[in-house]
Formats: sequence, structure tokens, C-alpha cells
Amino acid sequence: MNKEQIKNKICQAVQKEPEKHIIKKISLFGSYLNDSANQDSDVDILIEFSGPIGLFGLCAIQRRFSEHLNKPVDLLTPDFLNKRFRSTVLDRSEQIYEQART
Repeated sequence: MNKEQIKNKICQAVQKEPEKHIIKKISLFGSYLNDSANQDSDVDILIEFSGPIGLFGLCAIQRRFSEHLNKPVDLLTPDFLNKRFRSTVLDRSEQIYEQART
């Protein structure tokens, strides 16, 4: 899959996600964003929530995204990013989903 296909699949996965009501933003980073992914690459996703999710909830979303993409997914929140790489990832990521404001 290329970057556009991955982005579309992620947006589809969000729409099917039972916890979509607390997903605030999703951004893509890493090899799929840079068009350097190979068939063994995982999909690096940065996710932000509008409310508490917990570790089990985060793991469940990661599993469902992996199943939808048929690829391993590395799902991280901004707070979970390594401090050495946080600003680089935040600067170079591409937002692909934002929760509609109500």
C-alpha cells in the first residue's frame, strides 16, 4: 500500500471504531509518510484523545486498526513519544483525521 491508501484505510478504520467519540486527532508518521515503507514495515500512527482511554482501550484500538489495515500498527500518543524524538515526530507527522467539533 502507498501513503494515500494507508491514509484512506486509517480514516475508514476510525469510522468503524467503537471508541471514535474520544479520538480527537490522528496523524501519520514514519516510513509510510515518507514513502520509504516496504512490505515488512509497520504503520506509525500518532493518536490524540479528547478523554481518558486507558491502556486496554489503546491496545484494543491498535488491534482493530491493525486488523483493518492488515498490517502491524505502532499506535502512540504524544505523551508516550520518546522526548528525544517528540518534536521531530510532531513536526514531521501529517494529520489525517480530526474529530468534528460539536
